[in-house]
Amino acid sequence: MNELTSNTNTGTLTVVGTTTSAATSVTVNGTTAARYGDATFAAAGLPLTTAYTAIAADSYGRHATNAVSVNLAANTTFQYDGNGNLTGDGLRNFAYDDENQLIQVLVSNQWMSQFTYDGKMRRRIRQEYTYQSGWVQTNIVYYVYDGNEVIQERNANNLPTVTYTRGKDLSGSLDGVGGIGGLLARLDMSAGQSAFYHSDANGNITMLINSSNAVVAKYLYDAFGGVISKSGILADANLYRFSSKESETVSGLVYYLYRFYAPNLQRWLNRDPIDEDGSVDLYCYIGNDPVNLYDADGLIDCSNLASLEHKLKTLIDEMKNLGFRRPFTPGQARQYADYAKQVNRLLTQINRIKNGGCASVPTLCVVAAGTTGAFTGYYCRNEVNQGVQTIGAVCFDWWYGNPFGTSVPKGPEPY
Repeated sequence: MNELTSNTNTGTLTVVGTTTSAATSVTVNGTTAARYGDATFAAAGLPLTTAYTAIAADSYGRHATNAVSVNLAANTTFQYDGNGNLTGDGLRNFAYDDENQLIQVLVSNQWMSQFTYDGKMRRRIRQEYTYQSGWVQTNIVYYVYDGNEVIQERNANNLPTVTYTRGKDLSGSLDGVGGIGGLLARLDMSAGQSAFYHSDANGNITMLINSSNAVVAKYLYDAFGGVISKSGILADANLYRFSSKESETVSGLVYYLYRFYAPNLQRWLNRDPIDEDGSVDLYCYIGNDPVNLYDADGLIDCSNLASLEHKLKTLIDEMKNLGFRRPFTPGQARQYADYAKQVNRLLTQINRIKNGGCASVPTLCVVAAGTTGAFTGYYCRNEVNQGVQTIGAVCFDWWYGNPFGTSVPKGPEPY
């Protein structure tokens, strides 16, 4: 099932970050860091330890210090429950409900996050706690949705705290790919101030600016979504970062509607809900290619596309070889109905991959094509009223109609 069993950290690492203004020197734990034109820095060859302190100086002799504590255990053992959900990674402990939805993350005697979902599997409540001789609640957030996208956060008194403005995402619609790249602005209700989102080509939030065009948040990520640098007065307050998805401040997880993603592990916490029909690697994050691809809702795995297309073509070839003619006998109708279910399932998975961000995937469709009374397979791109364009994605005919007719049915009807 490709569950992680253990991890070993050895050797050295590189600490990277950014300064809010141009620096003349930066050191990390006493090691001089290389500086770059975009105010970032990198210090290589540092030993594994529990804390790193960066000190920057500018041309005026001013100094700024920032320290971070990290958990880099030499050896880590991972635990899973019977459903394949990660329950422990050596630091964090995870708990799930009967739908395999994450409901709790905690570090013993330090902090805890709890989540509540509605019937559509959308997270509606987030609660945060710290440990002070017992768990003490520090924050609670209620989410208001438009479809599957959050448009507002409210507090314990049901008063709005943050409102989000959304536009078209990378699909060209409002939520075709889960709102990735579609965030426009956030309004802080208490301060009455707006900030405006900027994102890269993959929909990762890179910057927020205020109404005066001043940068109020800036983010840099590694290839798998780990935040390697953040700065600005709203850098912590804004939680929508990698892939335009909400990040958890304390746990470091990213919420993708149906699953949580762990950037530090570069994989999902739990299995793909459709198991091996999605991929033999049930925890793989978009085929291990986040530079070129993106995931809409935690259900996409582009690595299995070739296998799905091969299955689809095999089914179509089998249907063509049956050689049935209308009118169908009851037995033939049942056989075609069984093929219809299999084909629809494959088309759903393939289109899910395409709509989730695998831009190179051709659109698969069902069209009316072929000669009356005989099944004919076609290679086509889309459903059109004036014919079929042939470019290489397998499509097929359930109706045996005119391939260049003026009306194209929208779904398979074998009867």
